[in-house]
Amino acid sequence: MLKKHKIYICFEPIPKNYGEKYLNDIDKLANLIKKLKTPWFGINFDTSIYHFNKFNKNNFLNNQKIIKNIQISEKKFSFFTHPSKFNLLFAQLLKKNKFVRRISLEIISKNTDLKKLSISLKNFKQLFN
Repeated sequence: MLKKHKIYICFEPIPKNYGEKYLNDIDKLANLIKKLKTPWFGINFDTSIYHFNKFNKNNFLNNQKIIKNIQISEKKFSFFTHPSKFNLLFAQLLKKNKFVRRISLEIISKNTDLKKLSISLKNFKQLFN
């Protein structure tokens, strides 16, 4: 059914700091997905995993075949008005390695702030377009 409708099921490693107890390590998740042996399961790679842990560039690049989506987020999912140093470096890594995938921006806010949203989208477009 996944193949017929071209549907991907993506699993996302989430930092322990946000309360996740199981899927918080990209290597363990990648090993699990590889054991499933289907191209329709993949990883939603959220940069929030590295706001608390050191980024391992090789782990990311070695698993790029199973990363189906990249989700950019700031610490605590705040607006993208002042992108973190990590997200700036991550954008350079993607461009340098011509790593093209679906890339989305994740912002979680209790209040709608159109000015901050506009700045966030402009920054996102500049970095990842």
